[in-house]
Amino acid sequence: MKERLVALTLLASIGFYNFHNSVSPAMARVAMVLMMLLCVLYSLSGKVNMSRIRYPRLLWLLMFTGMVISIFMAGLFHHQGFMQTLIATIGIIAAWAFVFVLLRLNPSPERMMRIFLWLCGFSILIFAINFATFPNNMFGRPMIDDTSRGMLRVQIPFFQLFLLMIFYAINRWQLTKSHRWMWIIIAGYTMVILSLTRQAIAIMALLGGWQILQNVSWVRKAVIALVVFTAGFIVYNYVPMFQDMQKLSEEQMDEESTTGQENVRIGAWRYYAWEGSKTMPQHIFGNGVPSLGNSFYGRAMDAHFEETGELIADVSWAGSIFLFGYFTTIATMLIALGAVFKRKSPSKQYLTYFMVCVILQGIASGVWYYFEEILITAVALYLVYRPDEKPRRRPQLDPGAPQPPQPLPVPERRFITR
Repeated sequence: MKERLVALTLLASIGFYNFHNSVSPAMARVAMVLMMLLCVLYSLSGKVNMSRIRYPRLLWLLMFTGMVISIFMAGLFHHQGFMQTLIATIGIIAAWAFVFVLLRLNPSPERMMRIFLWLCGFSILIFAINFATFPNNMFGRPMIDDTSRGMLRVQIPFFQLFLLMIFYAINRWQLTKSHRWMWIIIAGYTMVILSLTRQAIAIMALLGGWQILQNVSWVRKAVIALVVFTAGFIVYNYVPMFQDMQKLSEEQMDEESTTGQENVRIGAWRYYAWEGSKTMPQHIFGNGVPSLGNSFYGRAMDAHFEETGELIADVSWAGSIFLFGYFTTIATMLIALGAVFKRKSPSKQYLTYFMVCVILQGIASGVWYYFEEILITAVALYLVYRPDEKPRRRPQLDPGAPQPPQPLPVPERRFITR
């Protein structure tokens, strides 16, 4: 039951796949918070000693404190109402708080991962349905006709969960040597490629390849490297999609050099990390989350998006600085790095690679901005902090302690034979 509640919370964050775009982001936030409250109520029946769980309490306190302060910053510097800012921020705060909901709920990692595999399977099915029914996609928001990368770009539900499951499947394949996990790895990375997200394709190839090559002999490493290089050469030369993505990157670089205009993500980093905040308190504690389309602050940010194309979600580390300030962003970075360097058992090594992946994604994606993606990171942090279950041992008696009474020996019966 615990694991199903976790899955329902994740589903609520994306509006239960949002059939015909019937669930707004605000409704998804409310549904996610309600499911989290249900998880909290269910956890009250359990017995979990939170004081024995080791995690960086001070850093978490600093991060949540900075987020709460940012709510007041939006009113002080941008004249946005307190309730408007609170509603806009509550999804991000609740997503981070999900770590502690999970620690209190204490779901089984193995059962949870099995359910996550089913969620990924449903996401693949929904991706196929949306791809086949374009432009009248049945799930999610209306899609844009974007074929600049060689094929139609279709959003993949639970994309961040696919990345977590790929690292998990690699870890299970290394421990069990079962070919079933290899097929899951191939299916997961295929979905990463079909997302047409260039940085995710590159990051997963590098980190996933490094994880696979761990604890492998040099001969096997050489063979694997040769096979991957050959397959990559064939795919690049005979699959137009990769050539189109390479061409798009070259065109963007050429446009920057010929027109003199800087890359939109570099401009976004410059604006959100420094120029967007005018005073020192804004640099330290941020500007608060804008209520897009509902306040003067939100409409001003919408106008900036339309004029420059610089989206907060495209550079979520810089976006975190703009929204919550360096105070909260540094605490968040230290929490993520602490999860990377925390000592883990062999069955948890995949979490190290996933947290490195999330840190790198934050340079040019929205992993620290969208609450549905923060939820996946919260699940990973729960698995990092959750103590490993110790194998049960048979109780050993103290030699000096009084021994229990032993049964009397049965006298041997002797039969006289003639």
